[in-house]
Amino acid sequence: MAEYYVTHNPHILASFGLGSCVGVALYDKRKRIGGLAHIMLPDSEAIVR
Repeated sequence: MAEYYVTHNPHILASFGLGSCVGVALYDKRKRIGGLAHIMLPDSEAIVR
């Protein structure tokens, strides 16, 4: 997935099917701006030990 959205309009931001990914939501009350990121985690098999 690996996508993001930012809006200052009165929208509902949603991300479906996170699975093993991480969802991050941020909101600034003063500026009334929100954002949502669907972040993919790195492949654990690619890590050099």
